[in-house]
Amino acid sequence: MKKIFSSRLLIFSVIGLISWGGVLGRRFSALTEPVNHQMALSSRVKVASLIWPTQGWISQGYKPNHEGIDIAGPIGSPIIATQAGEVIFSGWEDSGLGNVVKLKHIDGSFSIYGHNSHLLV
Repeated sequence: MKKIFSSRLLIFSVIGLISWGGVLGRRFSALTEPVNHQMALSSRVKVASLIWPTQGWISQGYKPNHEGIDIAGPIGSPIIATQAGEVIFSGWEDSGLGNVVKLKHIDGSFSIYGHNSHLLV
């Protein structure tokens, strides 16, 4: 498997389901809390900017036993990476995700793109 570093990962999805896990899941829950702008500016915490990876809707949200969100969309919807990262796995996974691509991002978070009809990595 060839490792790549790219901000544009294109995958064609069967049902467009995406799961964002690990660090990203915790960050997602934090977005629902009010922001103290003065405190945020003084903390100097670097936050990565993320893009919405595909057309679709949240079919399953973040909760204690599901560390991420699932995005469902129309069959054949293109999916792009939420931010630049390194492909750490691309292929079939028997865990229920089927054709899957896993990325590790610079900030240590991971994104997982599963249930794809084609992998174009």
